[in-house]
Amino acid sequence: MANEGGGSATSDDLFPSTYDCLPKPFAGETLYSWCARYHRLNGSNNPRATSRQLFGHPTAGLRPELPFHLGNFQHNTNHNLGCLDDLLVQRTILGFYRPFLSSRGMAEIGQHLANGNSVAARALLGLSKDGQATRSLLRFCPECTKEQLAAYAISWWRTEHLWPSIAICQKHGCLLVQTKDELLNRASADFHLVHELDTSCLGPGVVATTRQRQLLAGIATWTMALVNQTDNHLNETALRFTYLLQAKSRGWLALDGSLRLKALQDSFLSQCANLESIPAFNFVRSAGGVNGGFLGSLFRQHPGRRHPSKHIVLMNFLFGEPEEFFRTYATVDGAISMNGLQSAQKLLTDSSRKLINLIEEAGHSVSSAAGVLDIPADEALAHLNRRNDVVRPRRRHI
Repeated sequence: MANEGGGSATSDDLFPSTYDCLPKPFAGETLYSWCARYHRLNGSNNPRATSRQLFGHPTAGLRPELPFHLGNFQHNTNHNLGCLDDLLVQRTILGFYRPFLSSRGMAEIGQHLANGNSVAARALLGLSKDGQATRSLLRFCPECTKEQLAAYAISWWRTEHLWPSIAICQKHGCLLVQTKDELLNRASADFHLVHELDTSCLGPGVVATTRQRQLLAGIATWTMALVNQTDNHLNETALRFTYLLQAKSRGWLALDGSLRLKALQDSFLSQCANLESIPAFNFVRSAGGVNGGFLGSLFRQHPGRRHPSKHIVLMNFLFGEPEEFFRTYATVDGAISMNGLQSAQKLLTDSSRKLINLIEEAGHSVSSAAGVLDIPADEALAHLNRRNDVVRPRRRHI
C-alpha cells in the first residue's frame, strides 16, 4: 500500500521532519532514564527494539550506569541531548570517575563508549576487577520520586543517585532504595521507571544508625564537591602525598616521614567502622588488617588505580571540609610540579630539619627543641639517635 505521507523513514533517519517528538531530558536525569521515557512514549513493548533503534545495538541502552554505542545514539537523536562530553559526565556514572582520571584517560574511555567498546571502557575504569561497581544498579530516593510525580506525573532516575559512593539523598536525607540485582539481568533487561516498580523488584531495605547517616551524608557532600570541581584531575601520586601530609598534621607521621599505621587505623575504625555494614562500603572492614587494607593501599605506593569510593571515605575522615583538601592538594601538586617528588617528601620531613636546626644552630636541648615543635621528647631523641649525624651541645652535669 502506498505511503500517503510521501515516503517512509529509514532506520538511519528516525525523525525525518522534526525532533519535537523526543522527550526533553530532566536536569540530572540519566541517559537510561531518558530512554525509558522514550520507550514508554512510543508505546513499545520490546526494549531490545528500542535500544537497537536508538543505539544500533539491542542492549547498549539497557545499561543504566554506562550505555555504549553513543556515537549511534548521537546521530539518531540529532545530538538533541547535548555533546558527547555532556552525555558522559551528566547522564552516566563517568562523571563520578572523572576527577580521578587524566584528560587523556577520559578521552580514551569516551571514545570506547562512543564506538561501542564497553569492555575496554570498563577495564580502564577498573570495573572489570573491582567489586565496587561491577554490576548494573538502580537506586532512588522515595521522596524525590513523590516530588517528581506531583510535578510532572512521571518519575525518572537521577544520575547522582547511581554514583557508587552515594547511599543517601542530600536533599531529603533519605537512604536510597536499591533494586534487586536480577532486575537488570542481561537476559531480561528492560527499561524501568521508578514509579512502575513494586516491592518484588526492590532489594532488602537498609537500616542505618544516626552515626551511619552522618557518615553517609558527609561522603555524599564530598562526592558532590569532587564531581562539581572541573579544574583538577587528581593524580594518584599527588593524592598519596596529600594524605600523608594531612596525616602528619594529625600526628600520624614520624619525623622521618614514615606512617604510624596503627594509630591511624585505631582512629579510623573508631570513627568509620560503622560503614562496613552498608553494602557499598564493605571494603571498610579491611582497614583493620595487618597492612591496613584499603587504608594502607592509599598511603603506600601501589600499582593500579584505587576506586574513587575508597578515596572519598579517606578524605571524609582526614579533612574537615573539601576546601581544606583542595588547598593541601594544591600545595603538594605545586611542589611536585616545580621540583619533583623530592620536594613533596621534604614537606613530610621538614620537622626533622627544624629539630636539627634548633639543636645545632639555636643551641636548644633535645627536650627544649621537641617542646618548640610540639612533639614528644622521646620521639625526638630516638629520631636523632637513628641519624647519628647531629651535633648536640654537651651540657654540664651537676
